[in-house]
Amino acid sequence: MTPLESDLSALSQAMTIFVSIMREEAEALAAADSARLDTLLPRRGEAQARISQSWQNLTSRLNLPAHTAMAELRQHVFPGQAPESWSHLEKLAQEGSRLNQVNSQLIDEQMRRTQAALQVLHNAASRRGLYGSDGRIANVLNTSRNIDTV
Repeated sequence: MTPLESDLSALSQAMTIFVSIMREEAEALAAADSARLDTLLPRRGEAQARISQSWQNLTSRLNLPAHTAMAELRQHVFPGQAPESWSHLEKLAQEGSRLNQVNSQLIDEQMRRTQAALQVLHNAASRRGLYGSDGRIANVLNTSRNIDTV
């Protein structure tokens, strides 16, 4: 295996792991499984670091800047027909991007539900105290208390 092939293989492995983690994140987000997300986020960070390092190694070997786009790199390395390994890498990048958008939408939806729940609590708290003077949850439905009629 040439050094270039080795770099491409390392990048492909890192991308495969990243996409797998992103799929798991989508499942955890859809299930609102925060405990699972807590274990996935550090793994995703590690996978991103491996991708970054692999990309840096690849672009450095080719004397290209690290910010070189995939399409530019492809034209530089494979001016004609790219091998299947490169096509696989491009598919992984597209799938990672798609999963990132899906996860973003799932997060946005969860944030919307959380903000709506907080608004309900805020409205209830502003109408009357949720907690009594003893620190216990007040009976917010009991409107016959003297303080409510004053």
